[in-house]
Amino acid sequence: MRAALRGTLERLHAPARLDELTSGPPGYDPALWDVLAGDGWLSRCAPAAVGGDGRVTTLAVVLQELGRARVPSPVQNGVVLSAWAVAAVASPADAARHLRGVTAGTARTALCLGGPDGRMARGALGVRLEDGRLDGLKRFVPYADSAGVLLVLVDGPGDGVSLVSVPASEAGVTVRTAPSIAGDRQAEVRFDRVLVTADAVVGEPGRAEDAVSGAVLVGTVALCAEAVGASAALIERTVARVSARSQFGSPIGAMPVVQQRCADMAIDHLAALGALDEAVRCIDAGQPAEVEVAAAKAVCGAACLRVAASAHQLWGGTGYLADAGIHHWTRLIKGLDAQLGGARQQRQRAVRLLRERDGWSTHA
Repeated sequence: MRAALRGTLERLHAPARLDELTSGPPGYDPALWDVLAGDGWLSRCAPAAVGGDGRVTTLAVVLQELGRARVPSPVQNGVVLSAWAVAAVASPADAARHLRGVTAGTARTALCLGGPDGRMARGALGVRLEDGRLDGLKRFVPYADSAGVLLVLVDGPGDGVSLVSVPASEAGVTVRTAPSIAGDRQAEVRFDRVLVTADAVVGEPGRAEDAVSGAVLVGTVALCAEAVGASAALIERTVARVSARSQFGSPIGAMPVVQQRCADMAIDHLAALGALDEAVRCIDAGQPAEVEVAAAKAVCGAACLRVAASAHQLWGGTGYLADAGIHHWTRLIKGLDAQLGGARQQRQRAVRLLRERDGWSTHA
């Protein structure tokens, strides 16, 4: 499976086009998106309840390869988070209705999670559902400007949390994109007295909070997988670079200090990959995975950023230039680290969860 997807991406995606693809809407290659959908790669990122593969193991492989090839796409938010959130909240029939065409590539959704300050906590979601209408503001929604349907996590009705499906063309909806370091067209979405019908609420009104939290775990793992794939690409490109570049009559890769730095990159990559694999294993086994996912996001964030920093150092005087091209993977890693909670926040979350477990030692 990995080899098949890698071959497709090598044939159809050229990193030299990244500046062109990310400089304007839609921010990705629609032709490649159609191929990913037609060959079933989008389905492999979706839960079984909506006709997808349903295994996070498979999803992680797909996202690693997309990160390795540095493919800009809405798969993270528009397929992984959207599909797993809807499937967790709604019945299979209702989920299929709200996600019709998403894995086939004929429809695009965007999941609006965080409020104005990025938090996903009850009471801070930024948008409220009351008396059949939506009002408020969402930020940090990737590729929202090219989505046909917005899936909005909202406060209400009452003190509950609901997931609401809204056509992006609905009166009162305003989408405004902002530049981001990863070039993933992060958007601000405003809702001004947007009318919502009863069948627009996904699942049971006011009961979406816990279910969406489970989907966020899967989405966090997907972010880790893409970062791990990006770090693998940086190692491959850097090793090739130091093996080919000569100084004082021999490749600089023969210098012990360069070899040691490459070894440090490999160790960081393997640490991130191991943390990712543990989180994937727990989710697919149906075990509680909150600690493992938080640990994976924390480890991947720190380790993959170190890999990126080492890559730029080892590329030497050309490492900071856009002509070298490695900045695309570095920016991707930095952008992924910021989404759904950065490394520091995830470390704090892991410690809090561990303290709540029986057997936690205050002397550990």
